[in-house]
Amino acid sequence: MEKLLEKITVWAEGHFGENAIIVDILLAFIQIVLIILLAKVVSRFLRFLIRRSFDRYIKRKNDPEITRKAQTLSQILRGVVKCVVYFTAVLLVLDELGLGASVNSLLATAGIGGIAIGFGAQSLIADVTNGFFLLLEDQYAVGDFVKIGDISGWVKKISLRTTQLEMGTKELVMIPNGQIKMVTNYSRQNYMAMFDVLVTADADIDFVIELARQAAQEYKDTHDNVRGEVVSMGVVKVQPGVVTIRTGMLVAPMTHFGTINALSRTMAEKLREHGIRSPKEGQIIING
Repeated sequence: MEKLLEKITVWAEGHFGENAIIVDILLAFIQIVLIILLAKVVSRFLRFLIRRSFDRYIKRKNDPEITRKAQTLSQILRGVVKCVVYFTAVLLVLDELGLGASVNSLLATAGIGGIAIGFGAQSLIADVTNGFFLLLEDQYAVGDFVKIGDISGWVKKISLRTTQLEMGTKELVMIPNGQIKMVTNYSRQNYMAMFDVLVTADADIDFVIELARQAAQEYKDTHDNVRGEVVSMGVVKVQPGVVTIRTGMLVAPMTHFGTINALSRTMAEKLREHGIRSPKEGQIIING
């Protein structure tokens, strides 16, 4: 690079003669362009190496849980590398512009923490700190289905600052990690799929309980995602003119949506077949 700059200097002096200001401006501009291009190349190359290394690791392990964790860590490392490379490039550009001494003096005088507070970056610090602990504790990974606050969706991307969720309607939601107080992860453990059936108080309650148990048992006998026996909880709530009956069973992670939907359909058909009315026609409450 030094030889290239020497050749450019000789060329510039030959064309602009003794006009040193133009030569200096031209050299500074060329060096800034080279710094930016080099930063781009280095960033892409390092991120490519990280992605390729993790892809090989994932193929070698061939485990869904390890895959999610590796993809998450890969995203984090690529993001950190990109930030470090471009931050270094910015410092080099400032130095070329003659602002390096001023920046160093400012950092030495105020300190990094003082500058962060001065720019109102307290929330950024909270985001990064909480993001670090979210990753350290492995609360969720890329590909998991989670509920954060009132928002549910698939984890598409995690960085130290934000978590990106894709909702069922395909909206992408960016959540600052500092605002994450409670997380429900539906992808890690078996889930108790439950559904409530509301019937009128004059219905044959024992018969409806048996219908719900049969519906769940039929599903269990024909599907391999069930991880436990059918649990008939019977009557769980009594209100004026309304009785609530609950049935459930343990199913594999992320299969409870389909399970509850199938059970609800089957139960609705059974109620119609036997002429059993709910307080509101066809009302079945889903607890999922």
